[in-house]
Amino acid sequence: MNPRSLISDSALGATAGIIATGAMDLVTTGIYRAQSEATKQRENRASHGVAYQVAARKAAGALGADLDETQLTRAGAAIHYALGISAAPTYMLLRRSAGLGPWAAGLATGLGIFGIVDEGLNPLLGLTSPPRAYPLVTHLRGLAGHLLLGFAAATTIEVGWALQRRLRLAPGG
Repeated sequence: MNPRSLISDSALGATAGIIATGAMDLVTTGIYRAQSEATKQRENRASHGVAYQVAARKAAGALGADLDETQLTRAGAAIHYALGISAAPTYMLLRRSAGLGPWAAGLATGLGIFGIVDEGLNPLLGLTSPPRAYPLVTHLRGLAGHLLLGFAAATTIEVGWALQRRLRLAPGG
């Protein structure tokens, strides 16, 4: 891969990750709001807080820092979006190296991040309780959100790659 492609893929990947994370947040927030109060209460009893804010608090503590609520919110959002941005290179790798089509690579990206991060690393690192502590709807919401993350990253990247090809074929491109 030439440096120009690396730079354009990096920019496209970051953009795709930000768009995909925003889309995921809209869907998961909507599903959460539609949940029953009893389900929300069960989920809240099991929860240590928002996983990426728990991660920010733990990271800051390991560095000897104490974050106020504003700093915690910002640091947590940075971790959340950084993880979302990681969907893009995952998707690109699956498309280019594994030879998967766009929908299969998007599905694999979303399922992979859901399984590895939400269901695996978060409880392993103590960012969340074990999966069985949460109601089924919590897992289904996470699955739906991460599938959307994978598909939104796929769509954004595929559109970006198509535009890049078009610009290269354009006169003077």
